[in-house]
Amino acid sequence: MEHIWIWLAVGLLLWQGMTLLQFLMFLYYKFRFPEYQLCQKDEIDAQVQKILLPYETHLLENHFEFKYIVKYKSMIVGSDLVVYKMYYYNPTEGIHAILETTPYKGSLQPVKLSYDTIYESKRVATTENGMKHFIPVIPKEVYFFDHYLPLWENIFKAHLKDRIIDDEKIIRQPFDREGWLAYMQYSEHLYTYANVQYGIAIKTEEGYRYRASVALWNFAKETTRGYKKFSKILKMGTTETSTQNSIQSQTQGLISQMEQIDKRVGKSSSKMRLFILSIIAFVALFSLFGLSVADIFILVIVLFVHELGHFFAMRYFGYTDTNIFFLPFGAVTTGNKKRRSAYEEFIVSLMGPLPGIVIGITLLVLVTQNGVEPFNNSFINSYAIMSIIINYINLLPIYPLDGGRILQTLLLSRYPKGQFYFYIIGLTILTVAMVWMRDPFLLIFVVLIALGLKNSYLVSEGLKKLFSTYKQEDITKENIALLLLEDKKFANETLASKARIAKQVLTVIEMKKPRKRLMFFGMGSYLFLLSPILVVGYFGLKIMHQSPYSDLSKEGKIELRTFNKTVQSYEGFKINTTPNSFLGILAKKV
Repeated sequence: MEHIWIWLAVGLLLWQGMTLLQFLMFLYYKFRFPEYQLCQKDEIDAQVQKILLPYETHLLENHFEFKYIVKYKSMIVGSDLVVYKMYYYNPTEGIHAILETTPYKGSLQPVKLSYDTIYESKRVATTENGMKHFIPVIPKEVYFFDHYLPLWENIFKAHLKDRIIDDEKIIRQPFDREGWLAYMQYSEHLYTYANVQYGIAIKTEEGYRYRASVALWNFAKETTRGYKKFSKILKMGTTETSTQNSIQSQTQGLISQMEQIDKRVGKSSSKMRLFILSIIAFVALFSLFGLSVADIFILVIVLFVHELGHFFAMRYFGYTDTNIFFLPFGAVTTGNKKRRSAYEEFIVSLMGPLPGIVIGITLLVLVTQNGVEPFNNSFINSYAIMSIIINYINLLPIYPLDGGRILQTLLLSRYPKGQFYFYIIGLTILTVAMVWMRDPFLLIFVVLIALGLKNSYLVSEGLKKLFSTYKQEDITKENIALLLLEDKKFANETLASKARIAKQVLTVIEMKKPRKRLMFFGMGSYLFLLSPILVVGYFGLKIMHQSPYSDLSKEGKIELRTFNKTVQSYEGFKINTTPNSFLGILAKKV
């Protein structure tokens, strides 16, 4: 019962973690009305044409006639993504069809296909597929239908039924050029103003942005649920016929998403906004765990210094679009560089924990030389202890910690299957440590790493198949995309999931293999840096095994833990230091 609030907070995070992340992303984005430009088919990029081809063929087979095409920049402020919209009209049924490319990270479909029927009352019946969860408010002028169908070919049949509405008479007339542009602008304004009236968005100098509110939280929750729901439905609809009809389209769509993963986050102001929002979420979460303001402040500084090491190393080696932001249980530094060397990857991974360890040890030495007991409540000592603990934990050979990344870079980059086995070993070690220490914080990491187990397996399988078929220097994005679309092992993965796997595969392939000299020097440096924690762990286990604590009865151990907890409350030392915990050994007073 002593960790009841922590367990409740962990459960809440695991239950609503994705909603929280989606909520923060909504707060980060700003959007504006797009500026549409009419263009010709031959102006479309060849890759985009391949994505659109099966959808266009389907429309032509159902007696639709091509009318116009427009292009525009994404509605997201700071994004340079180019989106295409194609307009078709069915004169027999009086139905307007719209094809819209979706080159966004995480998109489940390469193209959004929707059908509109317009009535004399000026109202519109719209049928889309797998998009309703992205629309928080349906304007009163729209009859909106979304059946979440497994195959996009069935949307047309659904719309023929959806548009039959009592007392509504259909206008059977196509748009001209000006009418088509006016209709799209009218639709964008209609949905945006509905969001403003609902209290979910507000107007700014640059356009619009979402506002923090209960309505936005509910929208984030529905978006998360709907995304998961549609992902499952699309997996159910993966048939041989459907895959063959759109294999080329999905290949190009997959390549497009892989390229978007490397796109810049946006303007520096947007990066700062995301950084601040992530810190606020981080502080709020750890407040639930009962940490004091001082402890959280120290933790933020320790993690920020750690990530600055990664950040400056990336900038030194020429990484682009480098960013730091906080996650619910840590922080991360991101950056892009193609064809980076194993040496660069090794240094970038090492420069996270190394500065924190050096700073922590230096501070403890200085304090000790001045005759001050190292384990007291002063700010400097608390910072030094936390910096050493967190950065040494990060050096443990467990993926995706920095120590695990170092081992993968130096030893396992040539052996895809070995990377997966290493992932399992790391997860097992962490699980054993969690059970042994009875630490609820470790449970979070165990769950998060376990969630990536399947992804790690698929990445290793993809690499294994590619290396057995091609030479590393001959592997292209097209090879990777075709493998993920044709191999049965990946058949149940969505387009967004395949894009993430493909990007991880490409990242491994683009990294140059480490030379033997680097392997020996790097592993020697890593083991030397890791040796203090191995020594402390060894002697800590030996002391615990030989101590009277191991001979105590169950009731005696409970009484000792209660006493220890009471002492901690007097001293204000809030890190878990029960006698059988690793941190307890490290923080043990002599």
